[in-house]
Amino acid sequence: MTTLHRFALVAGIAASALAQPQDAREFAKAQAEAQKAWYERSHERPDLVPGAWEVVRFPTAWQPKPRYKHDPRDARKILNPDFYCSRCVKEGRIPAATDRPQHRLLQRDEPQVLKWMERELKVERWTLIEDDEFKLWSDLPGFNTRALKQCGNPFLKEELTELGDLFPEVDDKTVVLDDHRRAHLYLIRAHRLQRDFWWLAGTNEKECREKYSFLGPYMGMNNKMEIFMLDSKRDYEKLMDWYLGVQVVADGICWHHLTDRAMLLAMHGDGQEDPQTENYFFHRMMHNYIDAYRMFAFKMPAWFQMGMGAFAERRECAKYNCFCFSEGTMPRVLYEEKWLPKVKRMVAKGTPMSFVEEATATEYGALSPEYHMIAYSQICYLFSLGPEKFKVFLNALKEKKTEESIYAAQVRGFQSAYGITMLQFDEGWRRWVLAIYPDV
Repeated sequence: MTTLHRFALVAGIAASALAQPQDAREFAKAQAEAQKAWYERSHERPDLVPGAWEVVRFPTAWQPKPRYKHDPRDARKILNPDFYCSRCVKEGRIPAATDRPQHRLLQRDEPQVLKWMERELKVERWTLIEDDEFKLWSDLPGFNTRALKQCGNPFLKEELTELGDLFPEVDDKTVVLDDHRRAHLYLIRAHRLQRDFWWLAGTNEKECREKYSFLGPYMGMNNKMEIFMLDSKRDYEKLMDWYLGVQVVADGICWHHLTDRAMLLAMHGDGQEDPQTENYFFHRMMHNYIDAYRMFAFKMPAWFQMGMGAFAERRECAKYNCFCFSEGTMPRVLYEEKWLPKVKRMVAKGTPMSFVEEATATEYGALSPEYHMIAYSQICYLFSLGPEKFKVFLNALKEKKTEESIYAAQVRGFQSAYGITMLQFDEGWRRWVLAIYPDV
């Protein structure tokens, strides 16, 4: 499609949508009603636009309920721990894991990595937690939960309730969490997003292991995902330089351990309040889940990865946005909180390239920075077509054959999941944006 034809198409779509304001209002009202089945707690996030599908609560059937039994004589002690935690052992909350097998971190023996970090990074208070799915190391400091409440985080109450199962003194009204409890909070968050991802994929840990028994047991990977949450930017850069052998300029990284076949997330929270660190964490964790699922074998479409990462973080709080790209300096426009009016103006002007062209990119650098906003909007539109259909689309992409291009896999995915072509998706998304998104 030529540039002239593309702009003519967009102009035609825009003119059609704007020429029928009554139809647009009826459409927007119907979208708002449809979304209520997936998220109706508007009092938690008054900034949300009705029908824009910015927040979706996926029906995972999970509820925060007690898992751990505590010693009636000392409520700190957990009698049935199903995890290892270096700090819990040190504080006498769980027994010392004398039979814990030797594990690996950063494709090295765990003791070697921990000794290097203590010696080279001079960290004194750190926590290492390992459970059935993750290995998490953190030296993030304690923090005040008021910032999360001010963001209207819709999941904070559930997170604090779950954290209270580990630490009985914590409840949904707790204000201050120390560094140890914050480390466990991030493990809770990793599991929360993973539960949502399993629902989106239409499966769960057990079914995935049984159906894809020829793959690794951790979403398809051979080993558990490793998470490093560092307080200091300098320490993060030093650790990544030691591991990768190159200077890392980004404030976080998603990586694939080629030898151990595991996913890595490493990042720092230097100078950030928790809502910002949390958003960046969710963005990158979503990238890792998408890659790990059914084994990391090829790069997924850039728009899909960018959009899913943005959706995962902006669902928590729209104030902070993380960007994975290689263009260099981040443009000032992307720091802004209100994305929807900007996307609407771009669509009205015909700025976005055709989706057919956009879908060919697998590298973030192939798309200009504003495509973080556009891709986010396109993911929200996918959910408006029915969140229950997403599993068909996702699995179609992950089933890409060796001889098949990722573009062809998307063509197949849109047809099998939504019964539409990529051109129809593009046209529908543009009409949806013009009808739903606010002007300011």
